[in-house]
Amino acid sequence: MHQSAFLPLKRATMQWSTAFLIAVACLQLSAILCDKCTSEVSSSYYYDYTKVQNERVYWKYIKKERTVAIGCVLDSGENLAFGQTYRTPFFVLQCEKINDTAVLLRPIKCILNGKEFEKGSYVQTKSFIDTCLEREGRIGLVITGCVGDNAVIAKIGESFTRRTFLFTCLSEGNQVIHKAIGCVIGGQRVGIHQVISIGKFWYKCSRYGNGGVKVIIMGCVTSGGKRIDAGEKYRDGGFLFHCKQKDLGVNIVFAGCIAKEFGVLKEFNFGESCAQEMKKQSPRKLLSALQTWIKDEKLSKLESVPNMVTIGCSVA
Repeated sequence: MHQSAFLPLKRATMQWSTAFLIAVACLQLSAILCDKCTSEVSSSYYYDYTKVQNERVYWKYIKKERTVAIGCVLDSGENLAFGQTYRTPFFVLQCEKINDTAVLLRPIKCILNGKEFEKGSYVQTKSFIDTCLEREGRIGLVITGCVGDNAVIAKIGESFTRRTFLFTCLSEGNQVIHKAIGCVIGGQRVGIHQVISIGKFWYKCSRYGNGGVKVIIMGCVTSGGKRIDAGEKYRDGGFLFHCKQKDLGVNIVFAGCIAKEFGVLKEFNFGESCAQEMKKQSPRKLLSALQTWIKDEKLSKLESVPNMVTIGCSVA
């Protein structure tokens, strides 16, 4: 047989290969990865100063005889004159005279991360609102709120979002906790242990560690809305796909075609020979059908879904 007789077959084979390669390139588009976050905790600190402390009096002595109070004595044994101040880890204390025989170490400011701030004011950190409050003879460096995305402040009992998670600002005794109550997936709120389908993938919001939460990509979704577990192959739009498990996510990979063989629909993996009915379809027709399926399913837009891997989930 003349060599030219093989040219149409060779050309058709190359066209089929090109069609499949383009299809694979088009369908390895998206893997929205998993994400997780632990809860955060911060504590409030208080200082009671209503009790007059006779034992802290710094006395003036004349001829070895105690006369009147002239200052305060600290736990370290150091002496402070009236009006002088002393810094503790959380408060600035001032030595105050009550009478000739009694003194008081009165807190006048709060300290956070080494910086002083006045009573009634607050400091916003990355995760919490610390307020310097004075009430009924007690001063406190009190957690009065939580900080969410875009520096949004949530009061105690209110909910807020951070990254891709939903929290409530919960007070327990002297502690305030970022308690995870759900996830935000594709802009939608999802409760703990609930699942949601978005586009061609489905996800689960699950507990993580002690009070944390995580988003898990569970698998793929067909055109008809059927959920496919990661690792499985499935039919969709006349083609065979592989819901491929990755280290931190899932990809949809073109795996083959669906064609009739002796009148029965059969799956053909990528690289296998299809039946005569399938071979009758031109590579251009196959590629056109696949591109139409991609367009209809909006696979090309999957990359616009927010990537759920973020950096900087701090742990208290």
